[in-house]
Amino acid sequence: MGLGATNDTMNSYTETRRQIRTALIVFLVVLVVGISGFMLIERMSLLDAVWLTIVTLATVGYGDIVPQTDLGRLFTIIMLLTGLGVFAFAVQAFLTLLFSPDLIRFRQQARTTRLVTKLRQHFIIVGQGDLVDHAVESLVKRAAIRRAVQARRTVQRIGWVLPPRAQRFIYKTALKFSRHTTVADLVVCVTQDPETASGIRALGILAIEGDPNDDEILARAGIGEAQALMVMEDSDTDTLLTVLTANVCNPNLMITAAVQDNRLSHKLMRAGANHLIDPAEVAAQFLNNVTFRPAVNEFFSSILFEQETEGWHVLQVFMYDDSPWIGRPVSDLDLNGRFDGAGLLAVRRADGSYAYYFTPDDVFEEDEVVLVIAQEDAIPAILRDSRPGQTYRAYGNTWQRLVSLEPQTRADSPMTADRAAQSIAQLRNHFIIGAGGQVAASALDRLAPERPFVVITSDPIEAAALLGRGFRVVEGNLTEESTLKRAGIERALAIMVATDDRAANVMAVLTSRTLNRQILISSVAEADDMVAKLQRAGADRVINPARIASQFLLLATTRPVISDFMNYVLYNRATGIETTELYIEASSPWAGGSIAELQVWHDYDARIIGVRRPDTAMTYSPAESYIIQPGDVVIAITTMQKSDPLRDFAYGEAQRRPQTLRTPLGAARPRQARL
Repeated sequence: MGLGATNDTMNSYTETRRQIRTALIVFLVVLVVGISGFMLIERMSLLDAVWLTIVTLATVGYGDIVPQTDLGRLFTIIMLLTGLGVFAFAVQAFLTLLFSPDLIRFRQQARTTRLVTKLRQHFIIVGQGDLVDHAVESLVKRAAIRRAVQARRTVQRIGWVLPPRAQRFIYKTALKFSRHTTVADLVVCVTQDPETASGIRALGILAIEGDPNDDEILARAGIGEAQALMVMEDSDTDTLLTVLTANVCNPNLMITAAVQDNRLSHKLMRAGANHLIDPAEVAAQFLNNVTFRPAVNEFFSSILFEQETEGWHVLQVFMYDDSPWIGRPVSDLDLNGRFDGAGLLAVRRADGSYAYYFTPDDVFEEDEVVLVIAQEDAIPAILRDSRPGQTYRAYGNTWQRLVSLEPQTRADSPMTADRAAQSIAQLRNHFIIGAGGQVAASALDRLAPERPFVVITSDPIEAAALLGRGFRVVEGNLTEESTLKRAGIERALAIMVATDDRAANVMAVLTSRTLNRQILISSVAEADDMVAKLQRAGADRVINPARIASQFLLLATTRPVISDFMNYVLYNRATGIETTELYIEASSPWAGGSIAELQVWHDYDARIIGVRRPDTAMTYSPAESYIIQPGDVVIAITTMQKSDPLRDFAYGEAQRRPQTLRTPLGAARPRQARL
């Protein structure tokens, strides 16, 4: 809603209120005139005159008191017609005030403005489209889950001795009257689309209609008191203008923005953006993880995005200058013993780098951020311990990570079609990528051609380009059995199906599952209605790129240190660090040994941050005394240079790999790729 439309609505609202006031004044005047008239004309007492005036204006007409003169009857007729006119005028004004779409929208905006003025350190979402829709949906879902968790805790505290029916009553009551504050309660959306605004309000999120490039609109959203802004515009030009406007309104605001063209990244950073996310690149990185490192994906998803259970979470602990943790050795804190198995995941240094391995004598310093994995019940105690009597205090970055446009990966020498076919024939337990879409192209930009990847594409130009970069390429139709067999589908560990053709994706998934029952299949779905179809066809994991991007935008804004840590360690060619998964079989030299005995940090610059057990349950930040068992999947952070040697050490043979990456038989199958 533009400024002109807002003014028109304001004028309409003012005019309607004026009409109501006029109707009330006229009614009072008619009432006084009627009482006076009946007293003078009919010589009635004050009480009789009041009674007759009221029943006349109300058109009740009891008949117990009636005018006795012709002049009195004429006066009554005039009173009756005047009263009906005033009543009709007042009803019209009231109905306009109650049911006029413009005035309803105005009252909503006024209510939103009142609520926004009470917010401090809140988040603002700007834009419209799929990214905003998915972000709001996620916030509302998480808020409902958090309130349900709090309601269950209320039952456990006060109703555990009561019968089931009483417990259910307490649960429903606690859920209805929950005052637990969630991120959704601290979000204000600004959008130019009235339908988007109405949909957001219907979900209980504050929404303001208007141009986010207008200082007045951003002021109504409370930008001066906000701690962060998320920009999810469809156009990079609009994003740039919004970032500039927001930075002028609040120079201390942390701004996260979705960018469609990475070539504008540096301009957006200069305009004031702190963090930029390319939805296609984020979806590609996530798709790479669910395809090639599914256990790593499950590990991070379970502690960052899933809140259905009262499980484990990653906590940002800021080392303010008054924190008692500063200067204390890691061993002295004893997080594991004092906080129900909590563990130290990483520390962000003041310069923006991360440390993920610690000795007992390491100490924390001011301006660092400690990432702790802990059970939800232990989080309040950890926060109190890290800063007793804490109140909110803004934390300013002492650094800003620069955007680096990484070049496409390229092997030392190009590949030819004949050499590719010969190499594919010798591959076992390799990975297949079905190209033909933007997400797949971004995924290939992050993959090293010398690793066991096979790309299928029907585009001769794309095939030639990929061969030139050193990839093994099979040119053909991804949906045909002959093409998949040429790519070695029967011997492959996983296949990524990520074309822009919805029907082709379903057919390719179905054909792949027919040819290899053990292969892990991942795919993309641009719409949520395609998820069930792809899963029914045989896909193990399905991602919606817009949904994934919105999740990472929320993470980067609400928990920026954790988001940056993920980017730092998942698979980062700039830092040379990756997170890998190691499948432990009975023949592995690791089986039966403790983590301390492996000495992986000293020999491989690695740290084990998690273990997925055979029953798919996760052990987070395992202690050094943890005994690794056959069937475990070890999740470790290491350098890219030592990733393959570490894998060889775990498997015992350089060429030995797991037989399947699929979730073990009997474990619950995910409905959709975890977020």
